[in-house]
Amino acid sequence: MSYKKELLISGSQCGFNAELNIIGAFAIVQDAATELMKSLNIDGITAQRKYGAMWVFSKNKIKFSQDSFWGDMVYIESFISNITLVRFNIETIVKNSIGEIIILAKTEICGIDLETKKIRPVETVGVSKTMLENIFDTSINFSKNPAKPQQIFATDKVKSSNIDFCHHTNNVEYIRFIVNAYSVEELYKKKIKEFEIDYINQSFENDTLNIYLERINNIDVIEIKKDDLCIVKCELTFNS
Repeated sequence: MSYKKELLISGSQCGFNAELNIIGAFAIVQDAATELMKSLNIDGITAQRKYGAMWVFSKNKIKFSQDSFWGDMVYIESFISNITLVRFNIETIVKNSIGEIIILAKTEICGIDLETKKIRPVETVGVSKTMLENIFDTSINFSKNPAKPQQIFATDKVKSSNIDFCHHTNNVEYIRFIVNAYSVEELYKKKIKEFEIDYINQSFENDTLNIYLERINNIDVIEIKKDDLCIVKCELTFNS
């Protein structure tokens, strides 16, 4: 089963140039993934109440094929493309009004037991092989960049508005922390082509997060840390 929806790109999803920005794009992908899970009765609320678990988005990658702007109508489809013992993948395709691909995305999700805090087999949290769909091959592979950024790029603090219903920092908020570390001028000069983020540990309200950067040609490798603990690792690829 796949999940489909239409969406009018709103002003809140766009940046300084009225173009769909990376924060808006990630929100669209995350919403589509969670709405697919809701339609399959494996959403986060059900995981907590029925299975005593919570879903963690462990990886997310977006590829931009074309620009999209405020007021554009887009067509979104999400589906489960792979299921392993302890993880499953949701892939999302976003197209414009003439059927051209704007965004391809892949999300990796695993389940955590609320009591033991250990990873659970996904089938114990309601996931079944019958949910697999072969809609479209996005050909997205997750990176394994070995770079370890050492230079502090920016510092931010987790506020109450950054917290989701699992009482940790919402996945999209890390994207906001990272993007806010760049100036408008920098984002004018170089456009994001791909954005990948690995969620490694959790952060919580009032945590102070340091953002570290290593620049390798047209790729920025970023780590967000709380003290010495890596919370997320991110790779931004810019148009060369």
